[in-house]
This record gives sequence, structure tokens and C-alpha cells, in this order.
Amino acid sequence: MRVLRYWVEAIGEGPVDGHVVRVVLGHHDAGNRRLALRRVRGHALHIANGLDPSPGASWLGSVRMQRVSDDLPDVPAFFRTWCDDEVQQEAALNRLAAGRPFRLTAADHTGHYSLTVWPVTLPTPQEDTLGATATNPVCPRSDRRRHRKPRHAVRKARWWPGRVPGPVSAV
Repeated sequence: MRVLRYWVEAIGEGPVDGHVVRVVLGHHDAGNRRLALRRVRGHALHIANGLDPSPGASWLGSVRMQRVSDDLPDVPAFFRTWCDDEVQQEAALNRLAAGRPFRLTAADHTGHYSLTVWPVTLPTPQEDTLGATATNPVCPRSDRRRHRKPRHAVRKARWWPGRVPGPVSAV
């Protein structure tokens, strides 16, 4: 039997100085699919709040904001709608339960944003040929004493607090 974990990754791609730049906005290793989707929701809301902040956000200072046309694609609205839709999230959970990856993508004039979750299969300790296992006690990693320093390699202190070193003489 293999242990399943889920890798979550948030990526943004967009134009910077005439070149398309890809930036990892966040990543996470989740222990189960529910935690993975919780992390996807967190990344989606973080991106939405960064692209479309509340006009009263304290970090904006005195910056004046303008409303954009409703005809343009809106990544923040798409991500917020997905976060509020329990049916779509249940479908994503079912997809992950079947062992298939899940991807949530959106694009607008600022760039292309992709939130991806995929299952990662890890070998169990019995399948790991490099690690110590109950069936393979001879494995070098199972011997913890091997990693200690030998007695002769431990250096002894040359002086102790309270002991004054002797006088130094120049020849």
C-alpha cells in the first residue's frame, strides 16, 4: 500500500518588460485532499484580494482606485465565486479521490493564474530500499550509533572557566 499526499501549487504568468514571466505564488504539501482544497481556496482568495483589494484596505494608503468594465474577464470574481460554490468543490474532491489532478485556471489582462493539486504517491517504508525497515534491519540507516562521533574524535577543552591560562613568553 502506498501513502498518498497532495501537492498544491499556485502559479501566475504574465507580461513583465515585454517577456512572459512565470512566478510560483505559493506551494504546499497537504496530507489529505480536504486540506489540499482548503489550501487552494486560501491561494485563490489571496490572489483575488491582491488583484482586487477592498477600496478601504489599509495597505493602499491614499491610492485612488478606478472601477473597470464588466465586459472584461475578472480573475478575482471567478476565484471568489469558486470559493463560495460547494458543488464545484465537491466535484474537485471527487476528482482527487479518484487519483486524478485538479486544476483551477483563470486569465485576464493582468495574466494567467493556475491553481493545481495533484496526488503524490510515496513508497511505504517496506518499499523503500534506502531506508531502514522492520524487514531489513541490516540497513545502514537503521544503525543510529553509526552517526555518532567516535570517542577519539571528540575534542577536550584546553581550559575551563575559572582557570587562568599561564603567562605567555616571547623568545
